Amino acid sequence: MNKKYPYSLLKKSILNKFEIKGGWVTDSKDINVVDKYKYGTLKYTSNDINLTLFQGFPSKDEKKMCFNEEPQRYPDIYGRIADMTSYYIHAVNNSELSIPVFADLLPVHTQKINVSYFTVSNYFPVKSVRMKTLIIGSTFLNEWLKPLQKMRPFDEDDSFGIRIYKSESQLLGNFNYNNQKFEMFFTGNVNQDAIARGRQINIINDSFLRIASKEEITAEKALEIDSKLNRLFTIICSSPVSSSLISLRGEKSYISDVYCPSNYPINENNTNAIFEGKDFELGRLFSNWFSMSDELKLLTDNYAITVSYSETIENKLINLIEGIESFYRKNNITLFQAMKRLIHSLPSEILYKITEYVGSIDEWLKKLRNTRVFLTHGTERKVRFTDINELIVQVNIFQILIQCFIMKELGYDFKKNHCRKIVHKIDMIFNTSFL
Repeated sequence: MNKKYPYSLLKKSILNKFEIKGGWVTDSKDINVVDKYKYGTLKYTSNDINLTLFQGFPSKDEKKMCFNEEPQRYPDIYGRIADMTSYYIHAVNNSELSIPVFADLLPVHTQKINVSYFTVSNYFPVKSVRMKTLIIGSTFLNEWLKPLQKMRPFDEDDSFGIRIYKSESQLLGNFNYNNQKFEMFFTGNVNQDAIARGRQINIINDSFLRIASKEEITAEKALEIDSKLNRLFTIICSSPVSSSLISLRGEKSYISDVYCPSNYPINENNTNAIFEGKDFELGRLFSNWFSMSDELKLLTDNYAITVSYSETIENKLINLIEGIESFYRKNNITLFQAMKRLIHSLPSEILYKITEYVGSIDEWLKKLRNTRVFLTHGTERKVRFTDINELIVQVNIFQILIQCFIMKELGYDFKKNHCRKIVHKIDMIFNTSFL
């Protein structure tokens, strides 16, 4: 969100460091049940968000926590802010960072949870807050989707300059979600930082998506749409993305009812976004995303885990292959056949680049499968990846190929768009050297 816009609710900038104390639950139905609260503090910095709880959430068996218990993930955590009981927090994509510590065999411990992003609202989403228009903005959109910029020359005091004018809203397409039809517009909100002179023009891009429906949109559904769009953008750029602005009051008001710390790395040389917005037929992309099959959703969910959470390279491989198994669960084929079918459906230009480094793609896939079998079941296989540095490179390449497959399933036209950036990233990863 641009610094010129007022920050809503918390009155904080995304560059501030701050803490939020409150009561926390994992079920939205318990948000007003004080007896079920776990109390703790959400700590925010521009590059890290952690939630520390005193006597954390129960383990999977809801009876006790053990030292050998696997760290848990919490897709959603809901909070109510202390001393501001009308303000609520929704934390998304949360993963446990540490195992609880016991003292004298009593369950007195703290639990530390990594939070991907969160929103703060002055109502709870289940309440009947309704609107006709939803505004969503993010730093990712500003980097990924550039509006058409109108520039006009002008003469002033016998000097020549150029002014930037806002572009009109562009209809991206329609999509259906939960039996309701929506239209999505892209509003190019590009402004000059100052009157430009000579050859240099400084502009500010704070463009946003406007989602409209003839029917009323509940606040709960609005935040679900925002969450789903963030998941799509996370997959496109292979990095966690969250909104920096969600406005429930209409296009003319930049004071939103929801505060969202931005969660997208701004880097002019960002090599993650190998799929650029200009290369998509956006109406088709959004329509396919909101109407995807259950199998594709399982594949995208598993892929999103690998870019949304900090996890070991072994767990990344397990999650990626689990997604492939889920995608082909109705095809009655082996895991190796599923992996072959998915990878060999990609453009020949990408596959040719892979063979330059690994030789036979089928043998490479067998080695990945064998490694996953060993990691999951402990079954020894002679041909597998044993060197951790080599495994990191191979799994990261495998991750890119699955990302390409997901983009293909969502309508990305590889025949129309060249694969130069994809091939370049494959070269970069394979040429990475480890000390």
